[in-house]
Amino acid sequence: MPKRNIFLISCGLILIFIIGAMFFGRKPKPPEITLVVWGFDKREVFSEIFNNYKKLKPNVRIRYFQKSYSNYEKDLIDALASGKGPDVFFIKNTWLLKHKNKLAPMPQDLASFRDIKDAFVDVVLEDFSLKQKIYALPLSVDTLALYWNKDLFNNASIALPPKTWLEVEAATPRLTRTDVSGKIIQSAISMGTFSNIDNASKIILTLMLQKKENLFDLERKRFFFDKNVENVLDFYLQFSNPFSYYYTWNDEMHWSIDNFSENASAMMIDFFYQKKVIQEKSPFLNFSIAPLPQFSDKKLTLASYWGLATSITSKHPYLAWDLILYLVNNPSAEIYLKKTKKPPALRFLVNKYLNDPEIGVFCQQSLYAKSFPTKDEKELDNLMKEMIESLIKKEKSERDALEEFRKKIEKLYRNENY
Repeated sequence: MPKRNIFLISCGLILIFIIGAMFFGRKPKPPEITLVVWGFDKREVFSEIFNNYKKLKPNVRIRYFQKSYSNYEKDLIDALASGKGPDVFFIKNTWLLKHKNKLAPMPQDLASFRDIKDAFVDVVLEDFSLKQKIYALPLSVDTLALYWNKDLFNNASIALPPKTWLEVEAATPRLTRTDVSGKIIQSAISMGTFSNIDNASKIILTLMLQKKENLFDLERKRFFFDKNVENVLDFYLQFSNPFSYYYTWNDEMHWSIDNFSENASAMMIDFFYQKKVIQEKSPFLNFSIAPLPQFSDKKLTLASYWGLATSITSKHPYLAWDLILYLVNNPSAEIYLKKTKKPPALRFLVNKYLNDPEIGVFCQQSLYAKSFPTKDEKELDNLMKEMIESLIKKEKSERDALEEFRKKIEKLYRNENY
């Protein structure tokens, strides 16, 4: 065979070998996957984060739907039951025992329980884990704090907000104003009633927890009320008792947020998310936010927030959890913080923003926040309202009212099959 032909055949074989190696050695292209995400923020909040994730997982398409808080739980349950639910969605920090059977826990090979526990403030795994399994993780943590009107404090010659409930009591007569008929025209603090106070049930529960942290045992479905808890009711109700030295609030006052916005309350207790509401109602109101007052040196406030979870019916639970972990960790968590101005859940960011003028107070409080899990917040509110209003009407003693409340709430928890 002529040398030229041998050379051409050799080149052809080499070319075939190279092409074959390129073809057969190529990794198969990963399948296109769609993850459906439900959230409450506008899509623009997550756009940068989703785009960054897309660079890491180009085969993953994220479809985001903004939802309303109203009817959210019902809509979510209906969607999951129909098999058309989202892969990633938010659950409230009090919902785990209620919806655990609908949630896929975090795969253990994605992150260790210890690493997650060290990364987030303590209340997160108290709320979202059971038996070393993690069912949800948050982007932020909100807590009850004290809103105070600087102008009204200045007029009363009080320079600083109270740090304790004793200081609240001391400031109350100085911050309360009445007209010639004795009608309250300026309240010191919106406390003492139920129907016209935002988050009244949570405020009262927080006071109880401050006095008795081990207030309930969910495993045994038992609540433990004692003299300290009775004293909490006395303390709370004194602000609406016309015969009390600390009388400053009644059922005729406007809704607590409105009264504060109208420059008619010196103090109110509420969560961070209400700050925007107040600013929209009264853009020029001179107010600030301070840590929630305490009964003792042991600090406690109530947490209320949402965590990202995935459904057991998701076709891609592993990838859904991969996305959740990407969302709640840095740099995504700080991108979210900067876009929403919401207080963080990661200890790293809590430490970084401890002195921030907007969210510093809530960062501080997240370190000692606790929760009160329940399957039915509406029913809990109704039971609390029933107890408080029976006491205001003098229909029962504190002990009898608490005992009736205890029996009803234990029955509620037992019926819910925790």
